[in-house]
Amino acid sequence: MILPSNDPRRVLPRWHSPEVSAQRPDTHSLAAGTVQPGQPADPTEVFRRALDFAAYPDDAHAGDLISVALIARRPEAAREAARWILDSATASTLMRRLAQMAINPEVTDAQGLLAVPTDVSGTNRTVAAQRIATLRRRLSLAPDNPMAWAELARQHTLTGHLDKAKNAMRVAITRAPNDRYLLRATARLFHHMGELEKAHAVISRAPRTPSDPWLIAAEITLAGLTNQDSRFVKTGRRLLESGIPPIHLSELASVLATLELDAGHSTHARRLFREALKDPAENALAQAEWAAAHIRLDVEPYLHSVPSSWEARALAAAVAGEPEITISEAWGWFYDQPFASGPAVFGSYHAAKHGRFSEGANFARDGVAANPRSFLLRNNLAFCLAKIGDTGAAEQQIHFIKKEQLNSDQEATVEATCGLIAFRSGKPKEGAARYKRALELLPDGESRLLALINLAVETLRTDPTQGDSLARQSYETAGRLGMRADRAAWLTQLKPEPSDTKA
Repeated sequence: MILPSNDPRRVLPRWHSPEVSAQRPDTHSLAAGTVQPGQPADPTEVFRRALDFAAYPDDAHAGDLISVALIARRPEAAREAARWILDSATASTLMRRLAQMAINPEVTDAQGLLAVPTDVSGTNRTVAAQRIATLRRRLSLAPDNPMAWAELARQHTLTGHLDKAKNAMRVAITRAPNDRYLLRATARLFHHMGELEKAHAVISRAPRTPSDPWLIAAEITLAGLTNQDSRFVKTGRRLLESGIPPIHLSELASVLATLELDAGHSTHARRLFREALKDPAENALAQAEWAAAHIRLDVEPYLHSVPSSWEARALAAAVAGEPEITISEAWGWFYDQPFASGPAVFGSYHAAKHGRFSEGANFARDGVAANPRSFLLRNNLAFCLAKIGDTGAAEQQIHFIKKEQLNSDQEATVEATCGLIAFRSGKPKEGAARYKRALELLPDGESRLLALINLAVETLRTDPTQGDSLARQSYETAGRLGMRADRAAWLTQLKPEPSDTKA
């Protein structure tokens, strides 16, 4: 059985490469207002990337040069690299589009590609390895560059080498201990590793935090995750009245709004979310879209005006029952934060819900690269692999799950997935027995309904009479719980299975 993440959303710091972060408001002076996409980057960075490409002409170095040159508004510096990419048989579609922009100034960035990290190494370990090698060479020549150390940490995180990531980030933060970007990136790394106390300590102890709304927002969120009371809530409330441009207060306002929402104060929460939406960062917009399921908020006007708002648009499309948009925006969200489990869990669930099991497997597989210990991603990957008939690979994913660390609902979920694998392995009796055992363990509600629907789907393939009975039970259960669009989408799989052409 496949599952979405049911954890409440929290406003955690985003973590991008330094080049992408140069376009984002959270790295800019508090005196500045909204940062427009395409803000010029450091021209010396273009020169360094050009030297790298000249010494090591390959897709990874060409991509580095193109993305930085476009951000710096110097496309002419990347023309040779762009021609390399267009001649390459292995370059991604995204990189080919950026190469076209470098060669032809009339090709616009209407899709916001420059705001997407072009190092999609969450899906390509070879590219990640090349980038790590490049960074190591650069650091051998300039070992005091904290941003290069931080990017090395991010690349190691994308490939699941967390000890190496932590070591690189330790060097970075030692060289610039009061840099906002590095403080937020360090906290995000520790959060990713499950070391929440360390993540909180990095922010709470920084001298810059009491006067910086971006850091206060992170501190309040991390304090809550470690079951501590934040000592910066009152300071944060005062900063909302300080005259700082709204873009720099949007994450903070959304964090404070979430505190009010958690406390049941919907009126105060709504007022603070409206503050967050005056000039929202995309992270604050995603939080408001999540909150709109709980309180009345009009988020729609901002979805297409705020750059890089893939997560918010994916959440909104999922609620609206628009699968094509949901899955497309989920890929944008994944490429924006390829180390995070959230977009991969979301994408794998929604792809599978609409019968796109190959694409669901792609989401989960890419997410597992950076999150090898994620129960949800391993389980979702096994589910999707079994649905497309790769039962051997599905069983491997189940083997990686540490069952002794699961709670009872997670145990039942794995049992249901094992039932699916058994059905698809030609063992319908074992499959039915495992599904029924899972149903006995699950409380009445969403998870139990999903298990029942999937049992009916599999039984219809081998025993139509019994399958029809289980299908009727599924419809009756969904009707009793309330026939939402989400449940209706799963019930459509009780019809004859469509061909799985969405790879």
